[in-house]
Amino acid sequence: MKYRSTSIKKMVFIRFIFYSLVSMSLFLWGRAMEPQLYLEFFAATDLWWDPVVAGTLCGLVLALLGVYVLLNRIVFVSLALAQGAGLGIFVLFWVCHFLGYHLEHSVLPFLSGIFFAGLMSVIFSLLKKISGFTEESLIGLLYVLAAAGILLIGDRITQGLHDLNNLVYGNAVAVTTQDLKLLLLVLPPILLLHLFFSRQFLYTSSDPTFLTTLGMKIRPWRMLLYLMFTVAITAALKTLGALPTFALLLIPAFIGLSRARSTIESFTIAALLGIILPALGYYYSYLFSLPTGASLIFVSLFFLLALGLEYLWEKIFQVYSR
Repeated sequence: MKYRSTSIKKMVFIRFIFYSLVSMSLFLWGRAMEPQLYLEFFAATDLWWDPVVAGTLCGLVLALLGVYVLLNRIVFVSLALAQGAGLGIFVLFWVCHFLGYHLEHSVLPFLSGIFFAGLMSVIFSLLKKISGFTEESLIGLLYVLAAAGILLIGDRITQGLHDLNNLVYGNAVAVTTQDLKLLLLVLPPILLLHLFFSRQFLYTSSDPTFLTTLGMKIRPWRMLLYLMFTVAITAALKTLGALPTFALLLIPAFIGLSRARSTIESFTIAALLGIILPALGYYYSYLFSLPTGASLIFVSLFFLLALGLEYLWEKIFQVYSR
């Protein structure tokens, strides 16, 4: 048992160093390709500080939650939650449009998105328990209903379409201090819930039967987990946009779980990449004038290639160690 624990810690350390070296290589490659813009990037700290901090905070939380998403096999639930959040924002703008109330720099759209996404999460959880339908069919139904609602209500709004687009899809470059404060308010509690109750969330995700044998109910933990998804995804969508949000939710968790020998290893690697990917994404976006979301995906491809190299190295090591 002691040997196994030492072996796990060793693999966590090796993978941590490996992906840290990949990150440093990408950083130095960018510097070599655009040395002048590299200097300008670090001279313009005020321009990118808030977006990078917001991105790394969202990336850390989304990467950890992404492990639960993949273990639960509910990847497309995140799409339905995002659609529910969008519907909530559109409904609020539609109501305020008739009341003559302006929502500029208001936190109400975020709260409305949280409410509607949370409502969709609760409905999904209840239907999953009491109905005989598959998860995919329930997700598809909720997604289509929310999308239809957005189309119907959005067609009635004649003003503020630019603001609506930013609120639903986000603007990963123009992150304001207010956006950062909002993230600092809602995301740390989710991180604390993960730290204190990760065991319960893991059993809910991968072995709910064991949780039942301990005399604990699955439903409250599952609903709390969906609530965490709801708040984190809505906050990230409003701040970063759809593409970076889904990338940070899935890619770090996928790499962390691949080749992992333990959950500690999965969470450690996912958290590391959740922090690194947004920072490198902004860095490459500045150096090569790329859209921020596309830049993050571009950087992620190198880490996926590194995962392939990790797999090949493991196979070669197994062959020569026989």
